[in-house]
Amino acid sequence: MRKLYRFPKIILCFITVLSVVFCACTNRNSEDGKAVCSEHDSAASASSEERIEEKAENVQAQWDDPDERYESICSEETESVFPETMKDLTDWYGDYQFVGYVRPHRNYTPCPDHGQLEYRISLQKEEIVSLTPGLVYRYSGVDRKYQSEIFADYQYEHLIQDSRPVLTASVLNEEILEEMNRRWGKESDEDGDFVNFADWSMGDEKYFADIDFKLSDHIGCPLLTFRYPEHPSTVKDQEFWVYAGNGIIYSLTDVMVSEWRRLR
Repeated sequence: MRKLYRFPKIILCFITVLSVVFCACTNRNSEDGKAVCSEHDSAASASSEERIEEKAENVQAQWDDPDERYESICSEETESVFPETMKDLTDWYGDYQFVGYVRPHRNYTPCPDHGQLEYRISLQKEEIVSLTPGLVYRYSGVDRKYQSEIFADYQYEHLIQDSRPVLTASVLNEEILEEMNRRWGKESDEDGDFVNFADWSMGDEKYFADIDFKLSDHIGCPLLTFRYPEHPSTVKDQEFWVYAGNGIIYSLTDVMVSEWRRLR
C-alpha cells in the first residue's frame, strides 16, 4: 500500500491554493499540434488511455519519495505541439506547470512584504499539476524559508497531494462568464467601461503579467470546471481552466487569474 504524506488540515489548506499562493505574511491560510478538433480514432484513444493509466501507476509506485517522483516528472519529454481545442475530458489529461500571476480578482489579498511575495511566486513556479482519470495530483515545493517550523520534521523538498474533483469539459459562454463576474467582480461598469483591475492588486500590480486581462476575450474557448462536492462552501465549483491554445491555460479562482503551460 502506498504511503500518503498527510499534514494537518491547516497546512494543506495553505499549500493547496489551486493555482494561487496566498501571502503568508498576512497570517492567513487559504482554505479555502495541430488542432485536435475532430474525434480521436479508437487506436489513438486506446494508446492515450494506456499512457495515462501507466503514469498514474508510476505516481503510486514512487509515492514513498516525493522528490524522486518530482524529478521524474520534470525529466519527461515535453510536447511541442498542442491541440487548438479540447472538447473532450480526455483531451485535458496531462501535466501543467505554473507560469505566473496574470491579474487579480477582487478577493486578492495584497502582501506588504514584497520580498516574501517574490519568494513564494518563485516557489510556486516549481508547481506541477497532473490531471488523470479520477485523481488530480499536485506537486509542489516545500517552503523551508517561511514555514520552517511546520516542515521541520519533513525530510523531502517536495510534496505530492491528490484530490478528487469532478472535472467537466465544456465551452466558456456568456452565461458562465456572467456567473464568474457575479462571484469575482465584473469586468465592466454600468456604463460598459472596463474596470481598472490594477485597483484590485492594491500595490502588487508589478507581479501580474497582464493586469488588463479580460475573460470576455476568451468566449468560445474550451473550459474545464473543477467541482468539489465535499467542499464546505455552498459554491462547489472552485476553479476554472480556460484553454487559450498552444498549450496555454488560464486558471481562474476567486482570488486571481494565473497562467499555466501544458508540459505534455
